[in-house]
Amino acid sequence: MDIREKIFEVCGTNDLLALVLAGGDVRRFHQEGGHAYMQPVSEHTFRALLILLHFWPNASRELIVALLYHDVIERVTGDPPATVKAVFSRVRAVYDDIESEVAQALGLPSEHDLVGTLDYIRLKVVDYLEPCITCKFQLERRPQQIYKRGIKFVWKYLAQLPEAEVEPIRKFLWKLEDGTWES
Repeated sequence: MDIREKIFEVCGTNDLLALVLAGGDVRRFHQEGGHAYMQPVSEHTFRALLILLHFWPNASRELIVALLYHDVIERVTGDPPATVKAVFSRVRAVYDDIESEVAQALGLPSEHDLVGTLDYIRLKVVDYLEPCITCKFQLERRPQQIYKRGIKFVWKYLAQLPEAEVEPIRKFLWKLEDGTWES
């Protein structure tokens, strides 16, 4: 069975527009399990794009497009838990391979196309920062765990960017942490 047949088997269609739009309907894994809010990928992506353009108003087209499509493939793969991918490198490698294979078969851009560039680091900062903002003010235990873990990833990726890019985000993170962000 080739990759397009596999995609059809999982999704019931090979129509690119239908797949891309349905990708926005995937519910993010970290919001499942009876928590107050199940965030769709489309909302995460929209918010991530706004965050990206807030901190990098001159972001490259390649970065914007990669971020726009970065979770669409989850229509095929599902949204694997970030913690599992972080702890089990084999799981991450398998998902990365599948995501790249599906993106290539569909002719979609992939965040993996940016690996080794500053744009990849920027994408990862925004991809982790958005759920941190989403989870920060939810009182349930799991969103608070996601916030704490996500902030660690944000700082990890920020350490790989030029200081001039880090400073505005650092100031934002301090306000987010101490609860003064929106005041």
